[in-house]
Amino acid sequence: SRRCAITKYDAPGAPPDSTYFISINNRDQILGSYFDESFDAFHFILDHGVATPFELPASAGATTVTAQTLNDLGQIVGYYTDAAGATHGFLARP
Repeated sequence: SRRCAITKYDAPGAPPDSTYFISINNRDQILGSYFDESFDAFHFILDHGVATPFELPASAGATTVTAQTLNDLGQIVGYYTDAAGATHGFLARP
């Protein structure tokens, strides 16, 4: 069996046991998320120990956002739901 080093991480301001990682790119940037006490999801990019929140612009009209992956250019793809209940894919570029 292979042995791995494990690093635990909790996003700043996240309740205990609510942080999870979604994707990592070749630049060691990690796309992550956590849920608050109301079960609202918040996404972030962890870049060498610094967590930066990730949100879609208000103009998207998103009521829920699900980020799926982060590539080596820092682009994020995922989907969101708007107030009418319609689901839309997105590509977010830094």
